[in-house]
Amino acid sequence: MKEALHTIKDEEINIKFNGSMRPIIIESTHQKSIYLHLISPVRSF
Repeated sequence: MKEALHTIKDEEINIKFNGSMRPIIIESTHQKSIYLHLISPVRSF
């Protein structure tokens, strides 16, 4: 997640949480930006 946040150089971002054990989406708020990161959780036992 830290690497994804360092990649986006825009001043504002959206972070969308979809629930427990669901992917997190990090994207720029600017329409011209192409940054979109999907972070999938990994369950370990």
